[in-house]
Amino acid sequence: MVPRIVDRDAFALDHISMRVFFLAVILCPSWLYAAVQVGTGLSSSMSGRPIPGLELGVGGEAWKATASAIGVQSSYYYHASYSASFFRTWKAGEFLWSEVQSGVGGGLMYSVRGFQDQGSTTEESKNDFALGPAFFVQWFLVGPVYLQLEMIWGLRGINELIGLNGQDVIFLSLGLSSW
Repeated sequence: MVPRIVDRDAFALDHISMRVFFLAVILCPSWLYAAVQVGTGLSSSMSGRPIPGLELGVGGEAWKATASAIGVQSSYYYHASYSASFFRTWKAGEFLWSEVQSGVGGGLMYSVRGFQDQGSTTEESKNDFALGPAFFVQWFLVGPVYLQLEMIWGLRGINELIGLNGQDVIFLSLGLSSW
């Protein structure tokens, strides 16, 4: 019979991890009942032109986090935009006998685009980063199927803040929720 060697440091770390987990269960029960959402739709991240994208979300009873990826490419140009938002949510009521949920929070957006003129060997590219307030309204059409409108009003610098000039990114999506 071969004696079993126990790594006491690993055992202690697992023991501490279990204590932290159970403490989180006791102190933060609403975080444990998170719903996962997957949606697809159109975004206005390219100067109002609708671009297809994918949105993922996770949320509890009073919070929600979302991330989206939007993009288009042709032989002359490309455009990709990524965003992430965090919201404080609440049930806003019902519309046509279905639940409506709303939220307010903050979001950030990163966008990169490029263009190459026909016959040219150089590519012109530009990227943007914006951070600002975010809002959403989500309407559960039938069961877990939802229609969501999310907006980030991105501020890119002090001049835009003073002039109340922001870059808005609106994402309209149709998706499924696990709750």
